[in-house]
Order: sequence, then C-alpha cells, then structure tokens
Amino acid sequence: MYVFQAIDLEEFKLWLLRVIEISNTDDVPMYIYDLTDFDGPLFKISEVIGFSLRNYFSLEEEYSIYGIAYIRNRNIVDGQLKWIKPFITLN
Repeated sequence: MYVFQAIDLEEFKLWLLRVIEISNTDDVPMYIYDLTDFDGPLFKISEVIGFSLRNYFSLEEEYSIYGIAYIRNRNIVDGQLKWIKPFITLN
C-alpha cells in the first residue's frame, strides 16, 4: 500500500500511541495495541491485524500522499504517476 511509502515505522507508531491516548479504551481494537510492538516492514501490517488494508482515498488524497512520499525522498514503488499532479495537489 503506497501510504506506507509516505511514512516510516516510527511515525506510524507515534500515530498508534496518539490513537490510544485520545480514544476510549473500550473503542480501541486489540490490533492497535498489537501494532505498537510491530517491527517489520509496514507493508506486512495486514499479517498482524488479520485483514487486508483497502484504499478509500479520493484521487486528490492519493496524489497528496504520493507527493508527501516524494518530498520526503522515499522510494516510490508505484512510479507510474506523473509527479506534477501530486505537487499541484499539495499546493
């Protein structure tokens, strides 16, 4: 999933801790807690949580995520995108 090219494991774990911090304990799924100990490649998260991640982003949101990954000098696997579109979306 291309979102994981825009963030790294440390940033993902900070997000998980924030979700736990601001949520009612009864509302946090167990896999969120499981992921706080995860140390593998981000694309393997579905193996930990037990279901496939799906993309529900709009095209504009998708381009923005690609743009973030590009600005952060991440290795983009889905390189089919023309880079002018993400930059336009971010501006």
